[in-house]
Amino acid sequence: MRNIDKYLTAYLQHLLSLKQPGLTPQLVLMARFLAIMVLTNDILPFGRQIPYFDFINRLGNTIQFNNVMLEMFRLSALLIIFTPLIRIGSFVAGCTFLFSLFACRPCLSVAHTFMSAIFIVIGLSNHSTGNSLVKIQLVILYFGAFANKLFYADWWTGDYMETLLITRHQVEIYQRVAALFPPKALSAALGILSIFFELFVGICFIVKKLYKTGILICVAFHTIMIIMLGTAFGPFYFTLAFSYLVFTNWPWQITVNNSLLLSLANKLHLQNLFPHIVFNSGIKNKLQLTIAGESRNYYGYTALLMFFFCLPVTFYAIAYISPLGGALLWIKAFHLLMLPLYWCFLNDYFKRKKPSVLVPA
Repeated sequence: MRNIDKYLTAYLQHLLSLKQPGLTPQLVLMARFLAIMVLTNDILPFGRQIPYFDFINRLGNTIQFNNVMLEMFRLSALLIIFTPLIRIGSFVAGCTFLFSLFACRPCLSVAHTFMSAIFIVIGLSNHSTGNSLVKIQLVILYFGAFANKLFYADWWTGDYMETLLITRHQVEIYQRVAALFPPKALSAALGILSIFFELFVGICFIVKKLYKTGILICVAFHTIMIIMLGTAFGPFYFTLAFSYLVFTNWPWQITVNNSLLLSLANKLHLQNLFPHIVFNSGIKNKLQLTIAGESRNYYGYTALLMFFFCLPVTFYAIAYISPLGGALLWIKAFHLLMLPLYWCFLNDYFKRKKPSVLVPA
């Protein structure tokens, strides 16, 4: 019985830990979060339909092909979530989604292509290159969007915004505001603003001092668009949101001073499950939390909030319950897009000093 408890504790520690072979904590969190999100939200590989390459038509009949792609993705997602084989699972998941895009010509999707690229990058990464590869992917994404919009006349004339916000999604508040201006004036202004937004963000993600500015602008822009349009654009917005974590540093140690939490940690063996958390007795009826590398302490409800946001399981729980938002898309947008914002601005991510030896969660 003791051996079973020992093995179970070791497995749970692995499952809840961000310390995985060859990956930074941010990429472990990102891979598992994305895997949970795509499974719980039924974001699955596309079925075969007018493929780009003829040889794809020769890979069994359509039902067989679709089933193989689906099961390959599900297996890779389970590898990411429940095993140490995160890089293998990520690579297979990314390649499966990408191949399904090649197999379905009408299913052209920037959102799925971007998610596939992120999974493949995680699969090919290591401790020294992982975060940098995702940063490069984000820079390519925003500069690519800038180049695409720059040479597309409808963005300059306002036709694209008119179609998107009025014809297709019928955003009532936008129609009311646009009526106060000359025809297409507001749409043209937003289109031009969007063009240079992509350029500016791309620059922000190259210049280290502008990381914080870039994330703030992106979170604000994408959150507003999601709420206005009432669509999550498939896996795009939560893939993008958690990609921003590569510009930050995951806390390598936190100290919690509270007698109640210490007693609870001892009973539930939380120190074994979360080795990056140090529990002390502290002052009775008072909660204090300190994050290594920061110059300030957190107290009371703020400390409790910080405690939960230093646990990877908090992010996984949000991913599991996200489908419960249903039609209340703004709830999902708030939860998912505000997380990177929280880490960057309520937490001293950019001021935190790195230790000589990292011991991530």
